[in-house]
Order: sequence, then structure tokens, then C-alpha cells
Amino acid sequence: MRWDATIIDENMVGQMEVVIADLPCSGLGVLGKKTDLKYKMTKEMQDQLVSLQRQILSTVQTYVKEDGTLVYSTCTIHEEENMGNVRWFLEQYPEFELDSMEELLCDELKSSVKRKGCLQLLPGVHESDVFFIAKFKRVKHE
Repeated sequence: MRWDATIIDENMVGQMEVVIADLPCSGLGVLGKKTDLKYKMTKEMQDQLVSLQRQILSTVQTYVKEDGTLVYSTCTIHEEENMGNVRWFLEQYPEFELDSMEELLCDELKSSVKRKGCLQLLPGVHESDVFFIAKFKRVKHE
């Protein structure tokens, strides 16, 4: 079965405790493994990816229950695909807030959380390629 992540599945709305959105991205954090990306990626392609990421986030956020969690991740260092999308998402969906993930991390990674709910892994700092992770929580309505 194939699903289009930009189209809402009405049967899933409000049904999920946790949604993991590991979205298509420019991959600029894994150039060591995908060296061809540096020759193919353009500014226009990055802009299209940001737009697609926002479409998918707009869809999958509908699946998250009250008090549920949405985890957004990419394997890029591109600011607009990472914190740019976090800022956009929080502006568009005020029923979500960034949620601490530090209790889920090993001690080694806890110091890498630069902003509550956001983790950026970097080669040379971590034993990893580049990854960005943001954790959101849908807050209860009063």
C-alpha cells in the first residue's frame, strides 16, 4: 500500500499518540555517503523540499492526539529545513509546543540540546552524520 503524506487520511485524524515525521530533505548532512548530492542540489530544489516538508507536516500534525507527540527529523544542516520549519510550524499550529527530549537522551547528547525540543547532531562533535530532530507536543485545550 502507498500513501501520499501530503493528503490527509481522515481515518487517522486525532488517533496517534506519537507520529514520527522523518521527512525527505536535501541530505546535506550525509554528503560523505551521498557525494553526488553536492552536484545535484540547487537552491530551487531546497526551496521545493521546504515546501514539501511543510505540506507533510501540515498533514501529519492532524493525526496527533491531545497530549500526543510529533517528532520531526531531517539529515541536513540546511537552516530552513530545520529551525526554519520549526519556527514555521509553531506559528502555523499554536496548539503545539516544543517538548523536552532530554530525558530520552544519553548523557553524552543532553548537552547538545541547544533549544528545548531540538537536537542537532554534527560529525566531529558526535559519532554521527548530521541529523536534526525536533519534538513537539500537542497541548490540551482548556
